[in-house]
Amino acid sequence: MHAKTRCLLMLALLAACTSVRGEGEACDPFASSPGGGGGGASTFRRTGGVCSCPRCLRWQFASPCDSSHTSLCFGCPGGCAPGSTPATGGGCQCSLCAAGKSKSTDTSAYCTSCPAGTKQPDAGAATCDNCAVGKYSDSVGRLVCTDCEFGTNSPIPGMTKCIANGRGSTCVDCLVGKYSDSVGHAVCTDCAYGTHTSSPGMAACTSLGGDGGEGGEGEEGDACDPFASSPGGGGGGASTFRRTGGSCSCPSCLRWHFDSRCDSSHTSVCTQCGGGCAPGSTPATGGGCQCSLCAAGKSKSTGNLEDCTPCPAGTNQPNAGAAICFNCGVGKYSDSVGRSVCTDCKEGTHAATRGMTACISNDRVSTCVNCPVGKYSDSVGRQVCTDCAEGTIAPIPRMIACIPNARVSTCDNCARGTYSAGGAESCTPCIDGTHQASAGMAKCDSCSTCNVWEFASPCTSDADSTCAACPNTCAPGQFPDPSEPCACIPCESGTSKPANGSQSCTPCIEGTHQASAGMAECDDCVAGTYSDVAGLPECRNCSLHSDSLQKSNNRKDCICNAGFTGLPGDACMQCIAGKYKTDAG
Repeated sequence: MHAKTRCLLMLALLAACTSVRGEGEACDPFASSPGGGGGGASTFRRTGGVCSCPRCLRWQFASPCDSSHTSLCFGCPGGCAPGSTPATGGGCQCSLCAAGKSKSTDTSAYCTSCPAGTKQPDAGAATCDNCAVGKYSDSVGRLVCTDCEFGTNSPIPGMTKCIANGRGSTCVDCLVGKYSDSVGHAVCTDCAYGTHTSSPGMAACTSLGGDGGEGGEGEEGDACDPFASSPGGGGGGASTFRRTGGSCSCPSCLRWHFDSRCDSSHTSVCTQCGGGCAPGSTPATGGGCQCSLCAAGKSKSTGNLEDCTPCPAGTNQPNAGAAICFNCGVGKYSDSVGRSVCTDCKEGTHAATRGMTACISNDRVSTCVNCPVGKYSDSVGRQVCTDCAEGTIAPIPRMIACIPNARVSTCDNCARGTYSAGGAESCTPCIDGTHQASAGMAKCDSCSTCNVWEFASPCTSDADSTCAACPNTCAPGQFPDPSEPCACIPCESGTSKPANGSQSCTPCIEGTHQASAGMAECDDCVAGTYSDVAGLPECRNCSLHSDSLQKSNNRKDCICNAGFTGLPGDACMQCIAGKYKTDAG
């Protein structure tokens, strides 16, 4: 039997071929695994005598293949959460970003390689971390940062290369009781018990000598100094040795304190460490000046000695050492604190916005509106908003709680003619040139200015001025004075105004002039003169031995007289001996 094969080319989709068996043979329907998207038909094809359905494109899923051996590819809804990207091979599954990459949005975009100066050792990360002080990364996609070589350092986080130590200005001496034995260290190391540093900035610790070292042997009958109190505290206090199994040992200091010395008197002094831990870290337990990263599900945004705090409901943090927590993406929620990941909404429910603490029923997705000013809603699924209690306010829409406003019920409106920008015990009067006609206002308004040929009523602190037309008009040759309401001043020379009214003066046209001020008409230029520019007080004279007609408006209107020759408008020369010219021109 012969097989008939046809191929269909689909725009933006995979090409798919259909194999149709001969009479009596048919392909069974094939329900493909999800994947595909955009919408388009993809038919069965023969593969080694078997009918199969071609896969859809990335971030697409296929409808079941029916008896016509055809499936449809559709785009997957939504996108992948931060730290994940659509899996290869089609379908609506997401795969974690590989180590050295990140993605911070809820979209179907690809993961991007960490830029130089950053790293990400874990898969599924939403952001990349800056290289720490003393480390660098000079290429993209790095899993770990590289230590600076001897003689160089990176004084700030996020460096793409190290610089010579002579150029660093941010290194500080190790405190007494600490040391750093190589370049590029971000933190100093505590001296071991029985050793110490006598001054700051030391590269190694030295033995205490005598019998005051760690675990110094105690012969029978020898007594260590009594253990007075637990070491530590604010600025440091003495704490003596104690006997442990026949030997003298020094008690550990409190958290974020260090032993500054253990001398021959068998006494240590606990001193508080300087500075604080960077964002995303907190003082380590057990004493010393070491910092430990905040655990996943916690964060710390400041550089101080505070503990890491659990991420609030509606947020998550999958990584350790984070400065902030991330809002749960659309379609996810977190109903408790300290969550490292958010939970997907169950079928039939949704989380329409980021940072939700619970999912709500799908049939309510289109009916939610923002709570107005003065109301709030502190949980999902509420049908009505709640009025703020007395003494509290919701100053903007969509508040989840009201905030205290101790002065809300004790403030009075400022009277007309006064104002207050808020927080003042008394109202301020409007200054000259301003007014406020309403009570309870935060500022004064400028007094109105009138148009030309209008006059204004007085502007007071509580009433604006009003404008009215002037009762008179300006005579011919005069126009309104812009600096004095309802006053007239003469037209300037070179201009005129022929009629009564408040219109402005008009410049004299070419061929005319006006030498006097306050005139109703312009005068024509007399013969032998011209005016080629509007608004001239005086006409220009033609050159010697040339003449022009009355009201000439161009220099070339001046032509040479009889007996003289030259181009119009230019200088005229007398005819040379033996020649003559009877006409002008």
